[in-house]
Amino acid sequence: MDLEVVKDKLTVKKNLSNIKKDITLEEDYILPDIKPDILSVICSSGNTFIAKREMIGNKVKLDGGINLNITYLSASGECKVLNPEISFSELIDTSLKNEDCDLIEKVDIKKIDVKILNERKILIRVLLDVNIQLCVKSDIEVLKDIGNLSDLQKLEEKVMVKNLIGNGETKAQIKENIKLDESDNITDIISLDISLKNIENKISYNKVLIKADCILKIIYLTEDNRVCKKIQEIPVMGFIDVLNIDENNICETRFCIKNIFINLDSTEDHSIYIEIDFDIFSDVYENKEINLIEDIYGLRSNINYTVREESNILAQDEEVIDYKEINEKVLIENINELFDVKQSINIVSRTEGKEVVNYEAEIVLMYLFSSFDNQNINSKEIRLSFNFDVPREKDRNIRLNIDDNSSFEVLPDSTVDSKININIISDGDKKEINVIDNIEISDFSDDDAYSMVIYFVQKGDSLWKIAKKFRSTVEEIVKVNEIEEADKIDIGQRLYIPRAV
Repeated sequence: MDLEVVKDKLTVKKNLSNIKKDITLEEDYILPDIKPDILSVICSSGNTFIAKREMIGNKVKLDGGINLNITYLSASGECKVLNPEISFSELIDTSLKNEDCDLIEKVDIKKIDVKILNERKILIRVLLDVNIQLCVKSDIEVLKDIGNLSDLQKLEEKVMVKNLIGNGETKAQIKENIKLDESDNITDIISLDISLKNIENKISYNKVLIKADCILKIIYLTEDNRVCKKIQEIPVMGFIDVLNIDENNICETRFCIKNIFINLDSTEDHSIYIEIDFDIFSDVYENKEINLIEDIYGLRSNINYTVREESNILAQDEEVIDYKEINEKVLIENINELFDVKQSINIVSRTEGKEVVNYEAEIVLMYLFSSFDNQNINSKEIRLSFNFDVPREKDRNIRLNIDDNSSFEVLPDSTVDSKININIISDGDKKEINVIDNIEISDFSDDDAYSMVIYFVQKGDSLWKIAKKFRSTVEEIVKVNEIEEADKIDIGQRLYIPRAV
């Protein structure tokens, strides 16, 4: 018999590997001649960028750098800032060899240590938290039906799959001359925070239009040693060509900073000129529900087939599975004005339990402020530990994200009322599906002329397995035995099994 095999064609994204690694960068830095001697370090911060990413054999190569802002107290008692840039080129083992895979990296600064070697030289040590996800696009076909086989019995499950229609990338750039108050003759940038908010995707005529707001939060120093703050919102936009897409599709977009350039104009324009280059990546999906056939048999024919496992299919976006709220009143004696609070968060340990996985985490808060005694910038660091539990079924590459709604308020008693909201995020669900293939049909010779048998349920049985064993149907067994819930049968239960033919 020539079979009319009907299949669903899918293009899926498979997660090959998640790699976590800490990278330590060290560099000696000599103060420029125009900078006064260093007495002590007040605070430090920085921004990472990735200029190039690629797969080389079984290694991921990341080329990038860190723009640092190190604020220090000079021998004369004034605040000054150093702006070193540390470049890096890292080869990271993956145990895979697939140069066609998609590379998704996230590189965060975990810690910055600055050691004073002498009044003109410092040692900078930066600890980077590197997270890499390797994915590959795969075309698969799953059995939908055998059109000309009337006695086919199918065990089906409704499965939602992210069917990948296409993807692409583009580049975008912001160039902005940020105006300052005319009384501010800027000398240095103490810190620069870069964030992207309100990311939107719009599909039109086989193009994905990507829009976002780039929020720049700048703390800077003036010639008369005042600390000032400026927040600027700048739109950023890009287009990506993707064929055969429409407005009902779903876009997943990510931005990566590729380069940062800053120039200060303190005397004429009283401004900060900033250029930031972005790489933008977008995947376009449709959420497709399929009836996945997990098993088949014939009532009057023998069906032989093979099963191929397709694993690690990305079937669901990452999700916020819980949140943690931390409330802490931090005493900062003699505080006058709070300029900013730098926040970073790390997972310290992971302990597996029977039903949940327990995590210990630490949040580091760096308060930047002025005091009534002096208007220089001062800093205070505190570390807060906390624990949280994750159900085992949700324990997929857990990460933490500090919510934008965190708040810090200076109270009259010189405490800062600190409210930090933390999202606990789990990686997207990954499915493993069995694909039926290589189907062959042969005639079935019936030597048993029974019309009904009595069967006692054994351990591991299901109505499907019983029906397949005796060439009956689940529907007939349910009907004859007046079973209310087909997925609930008990060991030792007596069942009447009718012939379906």
